Amino acid sequence: NEWQILFKIYLPLSTAALMTITLYYFVSHWNAYFWSMMLLQSDSKIPLQVVLKKLVVQMGVMSGESANMDYTVISRETVVYATMIIGILPMMIVYPFVQKFFVKGVMIGAVKQ
Repeated sequence: NEWQILFKIYLPLSTAALMTITLYYFVSHWNAYFWSMMLLQSDSKIPLQVVLKKLVVQMGVMSGESANMDYTVISRETVVYATMIIGILPMMIVYPFVQKFFVKGVMIGAVKQ
């Protein structure tokens, strides 16, 4: 049966490739900010990546204006870096679960002697 061949042979052999594509797709959509920045008008609906981009741009403008470092600039840097960590956390949580499929794909495709 074609369905049995698909589910018992093809899909188990291609899980590593499918998980790799899924991870790249997830990362690209998680980091995408352009469309939401262009289309969303309400500040309550913007994603974290747009907020992070606005903070980084605002931080660059603020550091260009004043040469001396005061506590507000350091505080803004801290907020930007904390937002970056929050933006990275979902990737750090998902990756260890997907990594086992990478190792399995390498072991399936390896030459055995």
